[in-house]
Amino acid sequence: MTHHLMDYVNDYMNEYQRYFNASNTKKHAPYVLRILFEDDAESVASMLHGDAQLE
Repeated sequence: MTHHLMDYVNDYMNEYQRYFNASNTKKHAPYVLRILFEDDAESVASMLHGDAQLE
């Protein structure tokens, strides 16, 4: 699942104008940006499961 999410994030960023301007995907932007801060699939999975520690 994490890899699918990361693929979606890449698609979203590659087609940012299209996704951001679409009413059904516009609200995804903050989540997409948050996932971009993660280094790899393991850190994304950790964040999704609430295992990531705040620094």
